[in-house]
Amino acid sequence: MEELGLLSQCCEDRETSRGLLRYLTTSLTKHIKMRSLHLLIGLAVIITSRAATPELRFAWKQVDYVWETPEQKETAVKDGTFVQATNLPLGLARWKNKLFVTVPRWKNGVASSLNYVDVDGAQDQLLKPYPSLKDNLVPDTAKELPSNSSIISVFRVFVDACDRLWVMDSGLADILGSPNQVAGPSIVIFDLNTDQLLHRYFFKVTDMKEDSYRTMFFHAFASTKEFCVSTELLRNYSHIDKNEAFHDFKVDDEDTLWILSDKLPRYMFKSLDANEVNYRIFSINVKDAIAGTACE
Repeated sequence: MEELGLLSQCCEDRETSRGLLRYLTTSLTKHIKMRSLHLLIGLAVIITSRAATPELRFAWKQVDYVWETPEQKETAVKDGTFVQATNLPLGLARWKNKLFVTVPRWKNGVASSLNYVDVDGAQDQLLKPYPSLKDNLVPDTAKELPSNSSIISVFRVFVDACDRLWVMDSGLADILGSPNQVAGPSIVIFDLNTDQLLHRYFFKVTDMKEDSYRTMFFHAFASTKEFCVSTELLRNYSHIDKNEAFHDFKVDDEDTLWILSDKLPRYMFKSLDANEVNYRIFSINVKDAIAGTACE
């Protein structure tokens, strides 16, 4: 991983790229732990306090994308590359006027896994593939990446202080259907000022030390809580600390809390009603969320 060290030169006082690598491999959730504890308590206030109401910023019954031509979309629908009902937003991160939204390839027909919407845009606007539709529109049955900047399936993303987008790409398509490992898991890094690929690192077997333990993160399908446990404890489950848990939310550099909600459990085991709003993104200023509470 020595080549990742070159990326840290633009910000001498920032976390090293090696640190960010470890950070991303644990689903980027430690970002929340690094922020003040009152942010976590603030979310509880959002849920229980009538005075603090998050603003609904985006809402979709089904998501669609910005296509190059109507004919391109028509072809994608016909050949199964795009099945609108299977495209479910999951992760988010903000950079300036861009709010990145990930759409993992849980099922077949996800046209673009890495996207963004304009923060000041319409509530139901089309998702804009990033860095391009060409880089995302890869068949589920593909045997390899069309290019080094191609994106397969993204769950979490992170924007660092150097205006870089860190993307964890599992490389696995049609996870719940006929899983196809198009490419190995990798970290993809983009320069947000130029939208150019900076580096792509594919994980090696040697990245995992023999007999070493890692932190595993998991969550319930219908919950706002994220849990973590050492893989060492999984080998002796009677010693698992059941109180080790935290929430997974994104706070941007303007202290705005962003929350994405979806209907993942129903999506995974049944189907979603296209006549209902199924995906929402809310936001609220942290100070407003804790105003008038013991956390202020």
